[in-house]
Amino acid sequence: MLWRTVFAEILDDGHKVIQAIPDCGNLAQQLPCRMHPKQNVQPVDGRWLTIEEVRIVSDLRIMHAKVDELYQLVMALKRRHSEAAIVKYADQPILTEDIQKVDEIYLWFVRVKETSIAQRP
Repeated sequence: MLWRTVFAEILDDGHKVIQAIPDCGNLAQQLPCRMHPKQNVQPVDGRWLTIEEVRIVSDLRIMHAKVDELYQLVMALKRRHSEAAIVKYADQPILTEDIQKVDEIYLWFVRVKETSIAQRP
């Protein structure tokens, strides 16, 4: 999957438009793409992105970074400490709340995956 660089351009008539151009530069190295390119994606080549599409792309990039950050933190905790130590020293109400949040996120990802599968040809 190609990351796209998005920029705004002010036209002569004063309207602001958004354009996407292919880019595999620095951002692609910072945020590894784990999506499969064969999924049905709406084409953006040859047209401008809307403001809402730019917001979605931006939000998704932030989400990918934060998911990877959480994953790296959990992997570091697992490498350094036993589950028994985590349970022993954790603030139990906070740990329980964190687990519920992660469960909610997981269920949302499952729904997104199911939607993606349902939209495949």
